[in-house]
Order: sequence, then C-alpha cells, then structure tokens
Amino acid sequence: EQTPGCATKQTAKLKHLTPSYMPRQDVFDYIQARVTSQKDIFQEYNVQFNTEVQSVRWCDEKQAFLVSIARISNDEMTPISEEHEYEKVVWAAGLQSKPRMPPEVFGRLQGYKGPILHSTQFDELEYLLGKENKENQDMPLKGHNIVLVGDNYSAEDLALQSIKSGADHVY
Repeated sequence: EQTPGCATKQTAKLKHLTPSYMPRQDVFDYIQARVTSQKDIFQEYNVQFNTEVQSVRWCDEKQAFLVSIARISNDEMTPISEEHEYEKVVWAAGLQSKPRMPPEVFGRLQGYKGPILHSTQFDELEYLLGKENKENQDMPLKGHNIVLVGDNYSAEDLALQSIKSGADHVY
C-alpha cells in the first residue's frame, strides 16, 4: 500500500518510505550513513554540529580566513566562542538560512490581511492555517488560496507541498 505523497520504493540507506521532498532529518541520516560507511569522516575532519558562524574575514597578515564561531558546551548551558584559521572557506548554507523579503513586496501588499511568510517559514503557515481547519488536520491548507512569489526550486517544492496539504489554488 502506498502512502500519499511518498516514494513507492524503500531506499537502502533510509529503510523507510520518504515523502517526495526530503525532510531535513532524512537528508542528515542519508549523509551520515553515506560518509561514515568506510570511516567516520566527521571525527577525522573534526566536523562540529550545533555551531553558529559569527563572522568570516580575510587576514592579509596571516594569509588566512579567520572564522569566529559560537557553540554550546557539553553541559548544554554555556556558549563557547572560538576563532579558527583556515586556508579556504566554502559557503554551503544557501540563501534560505535567513529569510530575505524585498521591501517592494510589502509595499504592494499593503492592506492584505493574511499571513506573509518566507519559504523558510512554510511549516508555520501549515500550523497557523491548520489551527483554523480543525475538522481536517491532515489538509491544513484546505479552503485556502496560496500565492507564491518566486520561480526557483523552493517555489516549485512549496507549490507541490501546498497542493498536497489541500490548498484550493496555488498561484
């Protein structure tokens, strides 16, 4: 029996049905299984999780990037600030790490009463509208029209997710 919105085959690495979009935890589980199959590269390369990059700056004197980070200590109470030197830096967080909404959009939407959200806040929309739609919690967008501003992959993904969540129309 197929679960709506899920792949029909189980993947060897994930061992369960997955939605047509990859949830964050499934992506993490896949990457972790993939990169640790031969050896634990997380330990070998000192990969750190729960770490926020505070700043990255080039230092001419050292001919290196100085990266300031903040992370939570092992006691999960004390923040630790550190600075490290690197020869190279790769920005791999994408543009969606923090919502960016052009001010022109807000100017054109004056008077609009519904929620205006960035793609990174889509779960909040499902939650907000799901609270209104108590009789059908599985379809939180049922009875709603959704307008997506954008034309890249996240807009396509959110259009499909909106339809799966019951939106009447997606524009």
